[in-house]
This record gives sequence, C-alpha cells and structure tokens, in this order.
Amino acid sequence: MRKIFKYDFLDNYLGIFFINTLLCISILGIGFFSQEEYARYFVSDMINMICFIILIVSGFLWIVFFILGVLDSINKKMFSSQGYLTFSLPLKIDEILIPKILINVFWVAFSSILLALTLYISTFWNHYGILNIFFKQFIAGIISHPIWIFLAYINFLVWVALFLVKFLFILGILNIGRIKKHRLMFGIIIFIVLQVILEIIKNQFSIFVPSIKDFYNLFAMNASGLYDQGYGIQILINIAELIIMYILARYLIKNKLELE
Repeated sequence: MRKIFKYDFLDNYLGIFFINTLLCISILGIGFFSQEEYARYFVSDMINMICFIILIVSGFLWIVFFILGVLDSINKKMFSSQGYLTFSLPLKIDEILIPKILINVFWVAFSSILLALTLYISTFWNHYGILNIFFKQFIAGIISHPIWIFLAYINFLVWVALFLVKFLFILGILNIGRIKKHRLMFGIIIFIVLQVILEIIKNQFSIFVPSIKDFYNLFAMNASGLYDQGYGIQILINIAELIIMYILARYLIKNKLELE
C-alpha cells in the first residue's frame, strides 16, 4: 500500500508544489503590497494586479491539475492498458484502491491548510484591507466554535473521498459495460442517477436523524454543542455512504472487471 501511495505521490508532487507555491506567493504579495505605506504608489498597484492575475490563474490550474491527477491515478493506472501492470502487483485489491483515494484527499488537505496559513500570514501586513477583516472574523469564528470548524473541515475531506469513490464506482461500471463511445455523457447520467438514488435513501433516514439546521433552530440559545453534534451526525452519514460506495466499487472491480 505504501508503495502505491509513494508512486502516485511522486507522479504529482512537483506540479502540486509548484502551483501551491504560486498561490502562496501571489497571496503574500497582495498582502504585502496592500500595506498603507505601499498602497499610494503606482508600482504597488501594478504588482497587486499581477499577483491577482497569478492567484486566479494558479487557482484554475490547481483545479485542472487535480482533475488530471485523479484521472491519472485512478482512470489511467487502473482502467487502461496500465491496469494490467497495476493489478498484476502482488497486492490485495484494498492495497491498490485505498491509496488511490487517500493520495488525492491528501493533496486537497495539504493545499487547503497551506492556503489558510498563507492567508492568515498575509493579514499581518494588510491591516486595513478586506482580507484582514475577513480573516479576523474567520479566526474569531475558529476561537468561538473550534469543534464546529474542525468537524466542518473533516466533513469536507470525507466529502472529497466520497466523490472520488463515486468516480471509481462509475468508472468501474463504464469499463464493465464496455462503454467506449460517449463515456463522459454516460458517466454524467450514471452519476445523476446514483445521486438521486442516494438522496432518496438518505431522505428515508432523515425522519430519524434531524438535520443540522433543525438542531440550530430548535436550540438557538444553547446551540453550539448541539450544532457540533449535528455536524458529527452528518459526518457519520457521509462515512456510511462512503463505506457502502467503496464496497460496491470494490466488488465491481475485483469480480467483474475485465481489462482489454
């Protein structure tokens, strides 16, 4: 399992690190040159504009690179001709599938934490900008509701893992069905149908599990702990969905997949 994780890490780390470096430099540049002593100079406005452009472009590139990384680590190395090499390794099916999911969740976790830290550092320079006001409120929110922020972040990572497992499941169906033409269209259709089915199932359980909003509205005067509990329940639901989807994807790939 460690070797699969290592190889997928080495395949993508240079691009991810480079794009994250661009994001960090652009954010720090905006924070530094937005200081009051520099804001009145035309050159600082030009640098700020360049930093904003780099920020937008690098953010877009990060999304593109992440998608390409997912396609490479899951689709190309499992469902193309390279799949023969992957599945011929002396590893159990879980030792192949789990690292494929974890490496992409790791990139999201690493990049999001790095981005948050960079934004926080930039507020030490920019004392009067919108960025500083936003992050002061954000830090105040973390201090007042640390458990909620932590659970929200964990829920986000679980959602990313769930999305990747659904993607794995859909690729398994497409390859088992030997669908070669209009794969994107059929993939989207399968995803929509899958989402509808899962929502119907979850709505049946919602009768017994109150929503987060219900927790907050019913106990607004004493909501912080209950709100955390509500988010905890949501995470458990997502984890249950993640496990079920993983078992289904694992079954399809282990028992039904035939590489050409």
